[in-house]
Amino acid sequence: MAGACIFTVLGLPAPQGSKTIVRARHGFGNHVIEGSSDTGRAKTRAWRESVADAALVQRGMHGQFDGPVALDLVLRFPRPRSRPKTHHGWHVVKPDKDKVLRACLDALVHGGLLRDDALVCRVRLEAREVTDWTGASFTLAALAEVTK
Repeated sequence: MAGACIFTVLGLPAPQGSKTIVRARHGFGNHVIEGSSDTGRAKTRAWRESVADAALVQRGMHGQFDGPVALDLVLRFPRPRSRPKTHHGWHVVKPDKDKVLRACLDALVHGGLLRDDALVCRVRLEAREVTDWTGASFTLAALAEVTK
């Protein structure tokens, strides 16, 4: 794969929370759910589907990454109206960025752009508060061999 794969996903970046085992009423058919609320799970599901759909399109154009990868991710969250206009512009509140990153990586794998999220060896993540579009900008690039 030559060159970087650059794309944007519109929407509200959502975290992928912890997983919980839910036991069936009669002891059979336990299943795992993500997050603690129906609303949170719906937001995460919508965000992951948006990222996976974009990843599928990118895979068709660039192929699948199957070696070491660098990811540059810029998350764009809505700036609260209560925030002063002189605010620094960084998103320094929940959701936790590592959980949003987890949702994004899983979606990139689900969409087929990454063979495995373990291939991501370098990550640069920014989280901003914005007044225009929300979502994320992704840049993936194959990494060369590490020099000693």
